[in-house]
Amino acid sequence: MEILSRYLRMLCVQPNVSFHPKCSKIGLTHLIFADDLMIFTRGDAPSVQAVFHALERFAGWSGLHANADKTDIFFGGVQSDVKRIILQQTGFSEGNLPCRYLGLPLNTGRNTIDMYGVLLTKIQHAIQHWSTNFLSYAGKVQLLNSVVFGLENFWCASGLLPKSIIKMINKMCKNFSAALRIIGGNW
Repeated sequence: MEILSRYLRMLCVQPNVSFHPKCSKIGLTHLIFADDLMIFTRGDAPSVQAVFHALERFAGWSGLHANADKTDIFFGGVQSDVKRIILQQTGFSEGNLPCRYLGLPLNTGRNTIDMYGVLLTKIQHAIQHWSTNFLSYAGKVQLLNSVVFGLENFWCASGLLPKSIIKMINKMCKNFSAALRIIGGNW
């Protein structure tokens, strides 16, 4: 993957290849995580074609091919005729935002409160599951501290959580803790 990274960085010095407008200041061409790859380039046919040829060349070297069925291209501010040409050249499908990656919302603008519903639902299901398990009071508190706050920290690492979402999470945790104290006092 280091070879691919170097090759993608070298592409941006070619005259017909341009950075994505929001990535040029920091020189961001791509992100790699595990077996996922995100490539950022200007939404014009020459730039995308150069990136596509880089992927084909890398596939020839490594035997690793992009799976067209699992690959999407996301456009922003690109004319429909240019989109059509790019999609025909690459064989990839057009993706739509907002979407989720690693459970986090990806969006071109600010995230809305509704986009955090997945986080709130996940925390609520975890708390409900722990309530029905035969765990000690200390075990349930430990789960609350490690899992809920771990989820919250994971989401915070990608961006700030709105105050209203933090308040909702805190309310769910306080309600669970209050229920534990009532149940714990009866043992």
